[in-house]
Amino acid sequence: MKNNIQDIIDNDLCISCGACIHTCPENNLEMFFNEEKGMHEPRALNSHLCGKCDCLNVCPSYSVDYSKLSVERFGRKPDSPLGNIDKIFLAQNKDKEINSKASSGGVIKAVLTHLFSTGEINAVISIKHKAGLDYSPELIENINEINELPGSIYHNIDYSNALRLLRETSGNIAIAAIPCQFDGLYKFIEQCEPDLKNKIKFTIGLMCGWTYSHHSLRAICKYKNIDFDQIDDVSYRGNGPVGKLIIKTKDGSVKKVNRRIDLHYAAAFDRSFNLPRCHYCINHGNFLADLVVGDAWLPCTVKTKTGISLVISRTEKSTKYLMELEAQGILTLVESTEDDVIESQTPRVVFGNYSYPFAELTGNSGRLAPQLSGPNREAATPVSNKVLEKFGKHIEIKRKMQKAGNYNKLLIYKYTHEFRPFLYRYIRWFFVRILKIKSITGSRKEMSSEKSGRFL
Repeated sequence: MKNNIQDIIDNDLCISCGACIHTCPENNLEMFFNEEKGMHEPRALNSHLCGKCDCLNVCPSYSVDYSKLSVERFGRKPDSPLGNIDKIFLAQNKDKEINSKASSGGVIKAVLTHLFSTGEINAVISIKHKAGLDYSPELIENINEINELPGSIYHNIDYSNALRLLRETSGNIAIAAIPCQFDGLYKFIEQCEPDLKNKIKFTIGLMCGWTYSHHSLRAICKYKNIDFDQIDDVSYRGNGPVGKLIIKTKDGSVKKVNRRIDLHYAAAFDRSFNLPRCHYCINHGNFLADLVVGDAWLPCTVKTKTGISLVISRTEKSTKYLMELEAQGILTLVESTEDDVIESQTPRVVFGNYSYPFAELTGNSGRLAPQLSGPNREAATPVSNKVLEKFGKHIEIKRKMQKAGNYNKLLIYKYTHEFRPFLYRYIRWFFVRILKIKSITGSRKEMSSEKSGRFL
């Protein structure tokens, strides 16, 4: 190790959280967009990284102990492999317009609006669209701006501005972010400025479905004859429980791509297009957020035409806010279980069945891998090295094609070398979305029609 973040950069492991940028006493680091990699990462302004500050220690691509940080956040150790839990719900915003614009059920916007209106907070740090593919964490101080937030905040962005805003803003602040952004935020606070945590009054996190490099958008533009350089805005979700990829260009045209059945989408947004750090992630469930919101991929939601959120409330305070919104007639809440979270997000993702052993395999090969440890480690069922080696081989081949811009070659590779899992995707789509059957054998547990019938 070089005792600085250069090894993180060399192994393409940056998640652009920006924590390292704020540790350098000489202000020698900046975040920039690496065109070849299709992702943001730091670089030294004077081409030299000294290793004399905390840049490596705050980096969540180097190491994270989620159980330790959970104690810092919630004052107690996690009580479940899913982290600290007070209650779990299925939830939905009753406003159809807000619901349709959201990634799932419109819960995040409802909670943030409620916190503003009750005076619990006076500002929110969240992602806003600036122009083209430029999305940035910005300060929201007006309640009317909440409904203008993008429905999906999984964009590959430079998140370093969030810490600057937190430092400079006074009052009570809420933050909405994906897991790795919270990882960098709280590692920085723990290592460098513990008092900053007193400014954060509430956090809303998403259950993450991975972040994609810009190569995914370049590929889909190539396949759909869209000028990538003319992109004005991108929405990955919204308009229903699954939603479509919506690409708007500067000339006013709109291209919608079905996320479930479009062959080009399946190729352009497969796992090889994820940031490499995503392959090691064990925190898709956002261990460090007070309230966690994700998609309810459950048998009881298959027939719905509107979004429904699966919500993990990690504190009594966040549960109280949800109950207040239900009492006001803004949200529909149905109490759910840990089994529903596992069913919805899959054990592989919830427990890190791939991620833990993949990090170990990578480390044993002499390469750098994130050292991540969480409350789900004991519950993980590691997949075999044979499966992981095949997975890693495919990822490496496809990422080389991406960096070279060989998207058509990658498309052919997807259809040939990975035909079986590719075919399974469409068989599953047919049974789930056409026949409305999520489990042929009936082995999956169904919520009662009495409860599920409450949703729009």
